[in-house]
Amino acid sequence: KNQLCPPLSQSKLLMASKYLDDFPIPEGFPQILHDLSFYVIRDTPEDMLEYIAQYFEALRDDNQEFFKTHEDAFNEKIRVKDVYVPDQENKNNQEEEEELPDLQDKGV
Repeated sequence: KNQLCPPLSQSKLLMASKYLDDFPIPEGFPQILHDLSFYVIRDTPEDMLEYIAQYFEALRDDNQEFFKTHEDAFNEKIRVKDVYVPDQENKNNQEEEEELPDLQDKGV
């Protein structure tokens, strides 16, 4: 079982449907779909069908390297977004300051 994905809560496993008796949900199916959705949303693959195929192959083969690789890539993406770039911030602040009218010169 993959340990990187948060668990599906028991309350989400309940399904109120008149079709439940005719079409029972296989055990473990909601968790599989939950985990798959988690990874697809988190990783936002360009080729979703290829990604899903690789995901299920990794799940079938218990290939933790697939999950670790994607976890590392996600963490790198987050880390890069969190990098502080002071020059860019100073440039943005200077642009904002230039756009503000000088209210003191207008007698306001």
